[in-house]
Amino acid sequence: MLVDAVRSEWQVSIRRACDALEFDRSTYHYKSRRPGQAALEQKIKEICHVRIRYGYRRVHVL
Repeated sequence: MLVDAVRSEWQVSIRRACDALEFDRSTYHYKSRRPGQAALEQKIKEICHVRIRYGYRRVHVL
């Protein structure tokens, strides 16, 4: 992540690195609470591979 690179290069805190990059600190600290979606992602990729001409709306329905 860019904030981590700035922190290590300039030896500054998270707050200063985020301020320098105009990056919100809450975004830096965000941790997703969603369960893994690996099976769903794999199924979508399979559909897209087989049905090349389908758009994202039709793939979503399937």
